[in-house]
Amino acid sequence: RREREEREREEAEWLERERLAKEKRDREEAERLAREEAERLAKEEADRLAREEADRKAKEEAERKAREEAERLAKEEADRLAREAKEAADRLAKEEAARKAKEEADRLAREKAAKDEANRLSKDKAAREKAEKEAREKAEREAREKAEREAKEKAEREAKEKAERERKERERLERERLERERLEREARKKKKVQTATLR
Repeated sequence: RREREEREREEAEWLERERLAKEKRDREEAERLAREEAERLAKEEADRLAREEADRKAKEEAERKAREEAERLAKEEADRLAREAKEAADRLAKEEAARKAKEEADRLAREKAAKDEANRLSKDKAAREKAEKEAREKAEREAREKAEREAKEKAEREAKEKAERERKERERLERERLERERLEREARKKKKVQTATLR
């Protein structure tokens, strides 16, 4: 009986040891699986954050390049318009100076011719009066022609200025249209990126 009890006790101890060993193995396996799951989740989170950071940097770089290109184009356009305006102003100033110089030379030539003509005809009173009348009529006619010419030149100059203003307005509207299209393209691109991120 003692031997049987001893065997039963040893067998019970062996079974207890096996049970404890199995519990230890099960616990270690559960801990290993938990560690692996935590590492997997951590890696996925790190990958997601890295992707988001890369997307953000790429977007910032694209926006910076777009801004720089827009600023460069705007500066070139402004420089070109300023250059054209200066050239037009210089041209008009030269034309005006040449016109005034010609008018002054014509006036002096007319005065000299009228004076010479009056002196030549001054020997005879009737001839002198006739010469004075003709000179007066000629001066009036030339003054009238000068006024008409100046009015015509003023109208042409104003027409040129109006055409220049209209051209600049068309260019401004075209720039605004291009800017709107660019903003719309960026908005559509941003919406696509957001949709892809949500997916």
